[in-house]
Amino acid sequence: MKAWHRHTLLSLLAVASAPTVASQIKWGPRVGVCLDRNIYNAATLTHELHTGFTGGVAVELMIPVINIGVDASAMYAERTTIYTQNTFIWERKRCYIDCPVTAKWKFSIPGVGTFLSPFIIGGADFSTIISGRQLSSLVNDRRVDLGLTAGIGVELLGHLQFNATYGRNITTTASGRDALYEGNNRGWCVTTTLFF
Repeated sequence: MKAWHRHTLLSLLAVASAPTVASQIKWGPRVGVCLDRNIYNAATLTHELHTGFTGGVAVELMIPVINIGVDASAMYAERTTIYTQNTFIWERKRCYIDCPVTAKWKFSIPGVGTFLSPFIIGGADFSTIISGRQLSSLVNDRRVDLGLTAGIGVELLGHLQFNATYGRNITTTASGRDALYEGNNRGWCVTTTLFF
């Protein structure tokens, strides 16, 4: 009989706690603007900072009480690149699917915690180029990139988040003729997310 009561109690606790656990998982649309550029190891090939946009879906999983969790998203990103070599100028658009996966730590501020919660994030970013990989014989883009990203943000009313991140690839993003020069992406990104 005691075993039966114990199992019943555990079942009721599991059912009662299910909504609490589920409430820690949120998802929603994420859009933003990025300032991006390639940095090359050849002085004759330069790339200025240019604006691009990004948009997709994000998921957040937080552990209650300690306010530590994971933020992951699948984002379409378009970056405009202008290459300058001596007197020649090439302009192109590069389109990516970015999948950043970061750890997130939210800070609880007494008195305003339910309204405003700052946070920090950091982790890895996996990118796959989906546009043309080659610009003539000048630049050949790598198909899959790996980078690191970190940033800060703020959450309002438990659903609306604003954050700014800095990312830098740790793999070679693009290479030139016979690997005479190589470059990688780096830059800032500001995004807004509406979580449900």
